[in-house]
Amino acid sequence: MGDASVLLYDTQSPLGQPRNVLIGNAISGPIGVSMRYAFVGYPQLEWIAGALAVSISIVLMQITKTLHPPAGATASIAVADWRVWPLGYGYLLTVVLGFSTIIIVALIVMNIQLRFPKYWI
Repeated sequence: MGDASVLLYDTQSPLGQPRNVLIGNAISGPIGVSMRYAFVGYPQLEWIAGALAVSISIVLMQITKTLHPPAGATASIAVADWRVWPLGYGYLLTVVLGFSTIIIVALIVMNIQLRFPKYWI
């Protein structure tokens, strides 16, 4: 979430617009969890699950024009971090709530002196 915050506070970056942050992570989270489940019985192939999660996420973000580089980490964490495995698809709730919170804070802070976001759609 730290990387997303950096991009959000760069008002000129198309990668850090609220739409990209929220939708990019909403795309990547389920893909990461699904890849984790798809390879759960094959720990020796965990690296393939991670690679597929990130690459599929990137392709879908490009198709939807919501590319957000830190969202690749959202997919990767779902596959590689054993601490989120027990959450399953509940991990998506933490992702959406966390990123929604940083977007709201950025909107408040950035609109004190600037016009943010640059675009919504």
